[in-house]
Amino acid sequence: MKRASILISCIVLFPGTVRPEMITGQEILSLVEIAMQQDNQPAPEILAPIRAFPPCVHAPVVSPVNGQWSQAELRCDAPAPWRRVLRLSAFDLPATQREPAARTAGSRLAVVVTRPLTRGQRVSADDLAMQPTPSRLGMIHEPESVIGRRVRVSLVPDQPVLERHLEPDHPVSDGEKITLHLSQGEIEIGIAAIALENGWLGDRIRVRPWNSERVVKAEIIAPGQARVRPNILP
Repeated sequence: MKRASILISCIVLFPGTVRPEMITGQEILSLVEIAMQQDNQPAPEILAPIRAFPPCVHAPVVSPVNGQWSQAELRCDAPAPWRRVLRLSAFDLPATQREPAARTAGSRLAVVVTRPLTRGQRVSADDLAMQPTPSRLGMIHEPESVIGRRVRVSLVPDQPVLERHLEPDHPVSDGEKITLHLSQGEIEIGIAAIALENGWLGDRIRVRPWNSERVVKAEIIAPGQARVRPNILP
């Protein structure tokens, strides 16, 4: 019954019936975290695997090895059967001790998601809530630092948002609507444009003005703002 509930939760990460791509390290880590939360175990403080796991047409089944969460087994049946074991820094607790341990662990209000989010999706304020959560490395306590950013991995409801789950907080992101400043002498105007790549302050990135198909290079001067250098005529 427990494995069935773990499998149901993991299916949220793999919508649909076919998963032709390799499973990324971040997705592997999220699968293990969900399984351990279902088993009232503290999530491990480990890095995501560097190498991706093979494709799987269903959500891989995650379970402890020999009943101990010092290692996690991930198993898939199709398109080709495979089994992988991931070593964790977590330790297993007897069932009678799990609930007291969860209550005594230091908890703080942290940012969690309120609905399923898929990889690459931009986070809105309605996607977030504050919830008491055992302290973890990378935990986020201010929703404002999450809103507007894209998630690197799929997340499920009530899952804490960690810094490693998010794309870097660029002042300007690919596909973002920005203000493009144009200067001519002492006159400066701002027009709407679309950023065509990510960038940090001072970077020159490709942008496309809203009223033109022409792509120009502009310097990022503030979050959501860039400036085109005036042409120097001979």
